[in-house]
Amino acid sequence: MRAYSNDRNGDQLVNLIFSPDPALRFRHENVHQAENGLAEHRTERGSLLAVLQDGIACFQGYFPKPSRTYEKLFLEAEEWIGSNDDNVFSFNNVCEIMGLDPSRLRKGLERWKKLRITAASQWGLYQESFKTGVDVQVGCR
Repeated sequence: MRAYSNDRNGDQLVNLIFSPDPALRFRHENVHQAENGLAEHRTERGSLLAVLQDGIACFQGYFPKPSRTYEKLFLEAEEWIGSNDDNVFSFNNVCEIMGLDPSRLRKGLERWKKLRITAASQWGLYQESFKTGVDVQVGCR
């Protein structure tokens, strides 16, 4: 068989082999649209994760710091974590989108804060006993 056949069967065979496949185009478009959607979804989740990480970092990182700037950052983070707003970047919405239980995370952060307060007060008692020479019993729970 010649490459350029003029007979009807040759033309049909060439057309069959080299014709565009509509199903292939459909699959290609669906795959790339899904990839674009997945990339957008990952970007949005990454942004929300960054918001959540920053809020928790400000809450934990600036908690016992004796600076007005640090105190302001801590208080803003504490207010954000404690709020029950329904806006896009609220603590509740960010947690729910990330698949986390906001009330459970909030309780965990409050427990963390109470432990730090307890540890700081016990450390203060320990330092006071060291200065005065009086033995102070500090118990752990």
